[in-house]
Amino acid sequence: MSTGQFSIVIISKNEAKVIGETLRACKELTDDILLIDSFSTDDTVEIAKSYGARVISKEWLGYSATKNFGNQQAKYDWILSLDADEVLDANLVKAIQQITLQKGHVYYINRLNYYCRIPVKHSGWFPQWIPRIFHREEHQWDNSLVHEKLLDLPKSEAIKLPGLMLHYSYFSEDQHLEKLDKYAKYRAEEWIERGKKPNLLKRVFGPGVRFFRNYFWMRGFLDGQVGYKIAKNEAKMVSLQFIWYDKLTAK
Repeated sequence: MSTGQFSIVIISKNEAKVIGETLRACKELTDDILLIDSFSTDDTVEIAKSYGARVISKEWLGYSATKNFGNQQAKYDWILSLDADEVLDANLVKAIQQITLQKGHVYYINRLNYYCRIPVKHSGWFPQWIPRIFHREEHQWDNSLVHEKLLDLPKSEAIKLPGLMLHYSYFSEDQHLEKLDKYAKYRAEEWIERGKKPNLLKRVFGPGVRFFRNYFWMRGFLDGQVGYKIAKNEAKMVSLQFIWYDKLTAK
């Protein structure tokens, strides 16, 4: 694929630790790198501009709405959607350079998540094939506040690309817990917006089921201490969803 046939759209807030690595790979792929930044207070914007990215400051609208906004500002109809802490490895960059984009296709990338710079090979975190290259006239993100999904995927043929996208998601357990609390709040807000009420069975058994799924069923124990932390904290997130639901509905 020749340079310039698609845009890379990245959402960010305070991602100075990784954004340079992310953009270094992106520069090999296109002349249109667009950063939608939700008013970072670190050096994220300055680093992005040093790599030639266009930066648009935009208030946070939720994951889906912020990404959809960015897609509409892109120069090209084909979109490669990234988070600011995701880095394309050399094999994936080469694969993207060689594909011929065709409407009616969505291109999937295998994401390898890192926890405190340790790759997580189990725990339900890998392999993780996610759709990231698509035509904006055919697909957009749904209205979820968190864990957004592309709409109308069954209409397109799925193409899996070789290589990996390295996701430096958490540099500490405290950062993990902070993000999970935010995710729990978003999920509770979605329940309220959709008129859903968590039942008693979910409240009682949900955290335990989540721990069992991640640590045993998804073989998180093979990830050692990191796998235990992931299972424990995701179980806590399930509990936090109910806590946030009760707080928000009590207002």
